[in-house]
Amino acid sequence: MKRDEPAPDMTDEEQVSAIQRGDLAAFRQLVERYQKRVYTVAFGIVQNHDDALDVSQEVFIRVHESLKGFQGQSRFYTWLYRITVNLSIDFYRRQKQFRSVPIEETSASEQTGNPNRQSNEAADSLLAQKERDAAVQEALRSLTPNHRAALVLREMEGRSYQEISAILGCSIGTVMSRLHYARERMRGLLKPFLELDEKNHEE
Repeated sequence: MKRDEPAPDMTDEEQVSAIQRGDLAAFRQLVERYQKRVYTVAFGIVQNHDDALDVSQEVFIRVHESLKGFQGQSRFYTWLYRITVNLSIDFYRRQKQFRSVPIEETSASEQTGNPNRQSNEAADSLLAQKERDAAVQEALRSLTPNHRAALVLREMEGRSYQEISAILGCSIGTVMSRLHYARERMRGLLKPFLELDEKNHEE
């Protein structure tokens, strides 16, 4: 390991301390550790790949600028998620129109290869998956940014109610209420797909 490279198993707190001492390598590792998570949360709220990348970049710029003043009153990831959610919601609210890119669009395109070589069954399966992805994205866009943020943090990031409460700056009761509403709305909008899944499972 190079002398200027921080240990890969450093905790967030140790990396933050190293960054505050001017260790740029520690900041790079912190970005690598959290960039996928930050992108996931940002995409869940802004619902567009390029916009989520822009938000993610802005998040780490903000983090780098603000870390000197970070005193550790909360866990680092809580602070990071709070910045991500706030910037994502601000970005979302500034936009009047949104471009939609299904989450699996890129990976699905890579997997398809030459469509002429695919069987009808594989093509039908791919089409069905794209329709499902589009429906999920449309259902997510129907939620308010705050409901969407709570759902993404819980279902995609696996954060506890207490953690989500700290990230969003609201009570646990409010978190539970937002999650209940978001799940019920998603179930209602995705009912045809859920019923199809149940039917296929029974068969």
